[in-house]
Amino acid sequence: MRHIINAIVYLQNLTDETGPLRVIPGSHMRALSIPRENKTAHPEEKTIYLKSGDVVMFHCSMLHAGSPNMSGEPRYIYIITYNHSWLKYRGNHNGPNAQAFIEFARKENNRLLLRLLGEDDLLFSRANSGYQLPDECMWKKWIDEDRQCMEAQS
Repeated sequence: MRHIINAIVYLQNLTDETGPLRVIPGSHMRALSIPRENKTAHPEEKTIYLKSGDVVMFHCSMLHAGSPNMSGEPRYIYIITYNHSWLKYRGNHNGPNAQAFIEFARKENNRLLLRLLGEDDLLFSRANSGYQLPDECMWKKWIDEDRQCMEAQS
């Protein structure tokens, strides 16, 4: 599972006019997508009418959206994202031994070692992979890609 949680604080009541929250419970546990051109509600979609001060917390991969705001007034929310994968990196690998190790990992095309040492050119694309497959399937795919990359060097 991706370790990312969204917390949304609603600063006014959500009505049909201001646009309630729409969610598909459990959608983060399976491959599910809705084409942009689809204009009808998904059969599992739930509409939630939150009150000012309510907070909702949910897994980042759960499909969710705000309904259109027809009130003519701004809709105010406060969003907090808790995310382990983007914590500020504080490691310092500038010393000669660490740099030699990084150079070795580059020559061996060893993405695992490079990630361990704070270098990962695939981090953004993998962290934002589109959530089309369950995490376990994506992890297997990425592990296989990393292995193939290293084996190509052998």
